Amino acid sequence: MFLMFVLWGVVFLGIFRRWRWVPILVLVNLAYTLFVLKYHMTDPIPLNF
Repeated sequence: MFLMFVLWGVVFLGIFRRWRWVPILVLVNLAYTLFVLKYHMTDPIPLNF
């Protein structure tokens, strides 16, 4: 989870610095975020708000 936070911080910084490789990092980080959320959201009790 910490790695996900750090990578999104780099993406945020890269947007303002106009780094050219930021779109690739966004796609990789989005896939990693979805993987981490799917892996950790395995609770059988549904969360109904």
